[in-house]
This record gives sequence, structure tokens and C-alpha cells, in this order.
Amino acid sequence: MQTNQFVSDVIIKRLIGSSTFQAMHRTIRLTQLATRCVPKSLPYHNQQRTALFRKRFLHGSSKRDTSEASNYSFLSPRSWYRGFHHCNDSSENKGKDGCTLPEFIFKARVACQGKGKKASAKDRVGKKAADPNHCGEDSYFVADTFLGVADGVGGWNENGVDPGQVSRSMMRNASNFIQEQGQSPFQTLQYAFQQMLGDPNVEAGSTTACILQINSVRSKTGDKFVPVLAYANLGDSGFVVIRNGKILFRSEFQYYGRAPYQLAKVPPQFKEYGAIENQPRDAKLGDIELQVGDVIVLATDGVWDNFAPDLGASTQIDSKPGKAFQKFWKTELHSLIDIVQNDTENAAKGIVEAAIRHNLKPDDITVIVAQVVANTSRVETNRMNEK
Repeated sequence: MQTNQFVSDVIIKRLIGSSTFQAMHRTIRLTQLATRCVPKSLPYHNQQRTALFRKRFLHGSSKRDTSEASNYSFLSPRSWYRGFHHCNDSSENKGKDGCTLPEFIFKARVACQGKGKKASAKDRVGKKAADPNHCGEDSYFVADTFLGVADGVGGWNENGVDPGQVSRSMMRNASNFIQEQGQSPFQTLQYAFQQMLGDPNVEAGSTTACILQINSVRSKTGDKFVPVLAYANLGDSGFVVIRNGKILFRSEFQYYGRAPYQLAKVPPQFKEYGAIENQPRDAKLGDIELQVGDVIVLATDGVWDNFAPDLGASTQIDSKPGKAFQKFWKTELHSLIDIVQNDTENAAKGIVEAAIRHNLKPDDITVIVAQVVANTSRVETNRMNEK
């Protein structure tokens, strides 16, 4: 039996090539493993393994031990476009799979609401909110060290085009890219844009986009690492960094008059409409030094258009929630900062619901609230290596 198997393997190997043969056997082994038990720390850097285990174990499997918090437990349920930490040989701290573990990661939660839905915010901001395909013309992706949102520009609806196809394609491609490459926000934006242009499912349309990445950089003294946020933002989606109740940083919006910068796919038949066609190089790039515990609110313009215009100039919040903003609103509404400070874990849902209640400009709303945390998996790996 073993001899026949060996002969068969030799013949197949000659027919399809050594590398393809090895890949085939790797997939078979993974499939066999997927019928048994999964370790708590999976080597997510391999794309095939990611696809197999994400489907079989990360969605409600009874075989995976979920009694302890994992890197991904803060987002529930998990989205289709969820990314994982990437492999990089530049660090000495590696997991069992040989993949570099980042010093700092995002602990994130997502909520979204499609414009014009009859259901209440409470009904919509829940299970379906974790699916990037149920955010109207918005979309997003979330990973250990990357976050991204995109907002399809609604004017294309007048031409019978769904701009949500563009935003969803952009975020899907961005998520795929970081799983394989783990590059910078700009490179991720550039790749996602090029892939979107070649996507046969995208007829036409345009979108804004904002992609964030958390990096580990040595401090000036060289004795430790500090988290640094890199960003690429194009259009009027954007983010704020909140520390101890203050706005530490707010990204800038980019406009042509009243129209935001946008990445577009414009076939010849639509050229006559004079669509705005920006390139990834037009995005605003930068980086910000952070601290563990800082909170990042990344959102489409459906959030920013429904909060106070001087949010970026906000100061320390008062002890009474919403007091600093009551002069702007006739009703008792918490400010974005109040919501984050009072309940960080449920802040994404709270921000969406507050934006809907404000209702200054009805729009699709997508928000990611992410806290900067030290990577506990990295600490556990250090302890295992010491043993």
C-alpha cells in the first residue's frame, strides 16, 4: 500500500511540479487537521491556512476554546474581511509558526448603519453590522495592526451605478494585501485601488478611503518600543485619536469645493459626466506617536457630518456627560468623546446611534473604535521561549 502511494506520488510530482505537489500536500494536511482540534495560536500568515481555519473554526466552532480572550475577541461577530498579523523576519520575537508578533495591536469593535433603512439603529447595529456588505455604500476591514474604511460616493446612483461596489472591492483587496504583504497604509491603498480598477464586478463608481496601521518603533532612548500610527487618508472619511478625554489628533478632510477627494473607476461612457478622479498619491500621509490605552475612532463622513464641527478643538470633557456639547444640540445627546470615555467597549454602537439621532445629514454610517493595547500573545511567546 505504501509502495503504491510512493509511486503515485512520484508520478503526480513529475506531472504537476515539485512546488505544486508540496502545496497540494500542505492543503491536504491542513484539511485533515481541520477535522480535529485547533491550537489557540494559529499561524495566520499563510493565506491558505487563513481561508481554511477562518471558515471552519473562527465562526462558532465548538472545537475552538473561546473561554479565554484572544486578539480577536473584541470584535463580535467577526467580519468577512478580517485580516491577521503578517509575517516579517525583522524581529526576534516570533511565534511557533516563525511569524513575527507585533508589539502593539488594535482592540477594535465595528458598527454600521445603511442610510434609509426602516429598522431602528438598535436592530441594525448588531450581527449584520459586522458584515462589510451590510453597511450601505460604506465598507471596512479590521486586522491586528490595520484598520480601514471606505465610503462609496453616492452621486453615482443617478447613473444607475452602485458605488458600494467600489468601497467593498477596495476594502476586500486591502484586507487580502495585508495578509500577504503587511505593507504600509499607502502601499495598501495603492494596491487596493489597482485591484479595484481590474475588478469585473465593479462597473464604475468612486470612493473615499482611510487606512491606518500601528507600528512598533524604538523609543529615543532605545530601551523600549512605542506604538506609532501611520495613516493614508483620501477624502472625507477620517479618524480622531483620543487620550484621557482629549482629542490628541484629528485627520484633515480633502475637498474640491463641496466634493471630497475620491478614487474612481470611470469607464469611457461615463467620462462626459466629469467625475473626480484622484490617485492614491493624493492621499494625506502621516504618522503619530501613541500610547497604550489611546483610543482611535475611524469613521466615514456619516459620523463626522453629524457631530459638532469644532470637535477637533474639544477640550477635557466635563464630569457630566454631554455638558460641553449641549449648546450645540437641543436634545440630551452625548458627544463623541463622552461616548468613548463612558463605554469604550460599546462606543462604536453608541456613536452610530448618536449620529442617527442627530440626523443633521442622513447618510451611511460606519465607525471603528480601536484601543491600542500591548500584544499579549507576544508576552506569552516570550514566556514559552524562556521555558
